[in-house]
Amino acid sequence: MASLFDIGKSGLTAYRQALTVTGQNIANIDTEGYKRRAAGMEEVTAGRSSATGLQNQSGIGVRVTDVRRSFDEYLLNKARSATASAESASAFHENIRYLEDLLLPGEANLGNTIGGFFSSLQEIVTSPADLAPRVVAMEQAKMMADKFNEVAMLVDETKAGLVSQLTQQTDAVNILSSELAAVNQQIAATGTARPNNALLDSRDAMIDRISEYVAVTVELSATGVAKLTLGESGNGPAIVNGDKSQKIGVDPQDRSIAFIVAPGAANLVTSQVVNGSLNGVAEAYETASIAMSEIDELAFTLVRDMNAIHQQGLDLEGQPGK
Repeated sequence: MASLFDIGKSGLTAYRQALTVTGQNIANIDTEGYKRRAAGMEEVTAGRSSATGLQNQSGIGVRVTDVRRSFDEYLLNKARSATASAESASAFHENIRYLEDLLLPGEANLGNTIGGFFSSLQEIVTSPADLAPRVVAMEQAKMMADKFNEVAMLVDETKAGLVSQLTQQTDAVNILSSELAAVNQQIAATGTARPNNALLDSRDAMIDRISEYVAVTVELSATGVAKLTLGESGNGPAIVNGDKSQKIGVDPQDRSIAFIVAPGAANLVTSQVVNGSLNGVAEAYETASIAMSEIDELAFTLVRDMNAIHQQGLDLEGQPGK
């Protein structure tokens, strides 16, 4: 039977280790990706039988069994999903503001230029025999045409900038996926007996950063190896599976962005980029494309209708309009 001194010594040793874990938590309070640790305790039993044949129930102290991470996979995945949704909305709003500045009412926007042109036509109606209002109207028409061309050029530049953003962000996702695959390999090598908490923290930090760019479904094996699939349904293509990773790329279309898994190899087009900043930028690109199509339609309608009105009227010599 252990003495009280042995039991006391085991308690001091165990709780000194537990205090060390607490100190580690305090020291890393601002460390990105660090998960709080907790020391697990268990009784140390004698494991011998007494003279009566019954097992001796008196213990010989306490010991630290392991150091566990405070980790809830369900809550962490919910947080990642919320982060991806917020990043999507933020990226869309940030990139669409410039387009709004071009098109919404202002001092020198397209709407005001069209309004100035029609005001100049009203001046001609007031004094049809006067040449001065006609000269002003022609200048206003040139300004309006130049404004249409300027808006088209700026929207095209905006779309090109959005494609550049998407390329940079997919490159970042590909780098993180490759690094996560390398961490998976290290985690698998450690086995399940004594998981390396620092590696698990690194794994979760990389998944968190990937979730900012694109929504993913995470599956963890018994050893802690992560598998990432695009989307939130779990049925999307895998971008990380064990120590293997697949790149994603972008293919700009006329009115939308297509995302591709394994560009240059499988070239698998996927619709599972449903959240994250990639989705937000892609939606901004689509909105800019739709706005440009509507501006094109406005210009076409304006020219067509103005020409039709001219053909129905008379010029200064009383001849039919052109």
